[in-house]
Amino acid sequence: VVQRISVSVKCSCIACIRNDGIRLDKTPQRRVIPPGAIVVQPQAGLFPLAFIPTAADPEQVLDALECTRPHILHTYPTVLRDLVALAPDRMAALRLRGASVGSELSTQAERDAWAVVLGIPVRDEYSTEELGRIASQCPKGRYHLHEDIVHTEIVDDDGRPTDGVGEVVGTELHNRTMPFVRYRQGDLARIVGEGCPCGRRTRLLVDL
Repeated sequence: VVQRISVSVKCSCIACIRNDGIRLDKTPQRRVIPPGAIVVQPQAGLFPLAFIPTAADPEQVLDALECTRPHILHTYPTVLRDLVALAPDRMAALRLRGASVGSELSTQAERDAWAVVLGIPVRDEYSTEELGRIASQCPKGRYHLHEDIVHTEIVDDDGRPTDGVGEVVGTELHNRTMPFVRYRQGDLARIVGEGCPCGRRTRLLVDL
């Protein structure tokens, strides 16, 4: 869910706030849980994931984050906007090591403002429900395509490949149940193969 962010492998928990309405009540019975609270138990693994539903109000989501104490947070811009507005001091006290937003529009100015509160950069991710993660911001602020997840093309109004600005078309490479082949996303962008100061060699999505 989260792009390449350097963290300690031994103790890195990723909190993902998403809108699937999942409620995870796997906390041992000996703990006293307030009525209506979100109980989150991170999944096992090198990078355990704790999924927090957006169906709860921001106060409950923040309580769940404080209980989970994640190192990395991935969520929607609207959710992060509400959390920072609700309690900037409590969000800063989480001492996150990385944060990213996706699936919704946010501006660089907004992400820079959230970064000031959190004390870390907030990266953007270009992703969709149909194709998943398409591109992510690097430390230089440029959008690198996830070539191993989605094969991305740019086509003109007649559906022909173009080097200019055109419609984003993607083929999702991991969905074996219902693969999307050359799915027309409806967004406009351009792909360039120039290098990036960050050192990554994947193509860049620009003019999105």
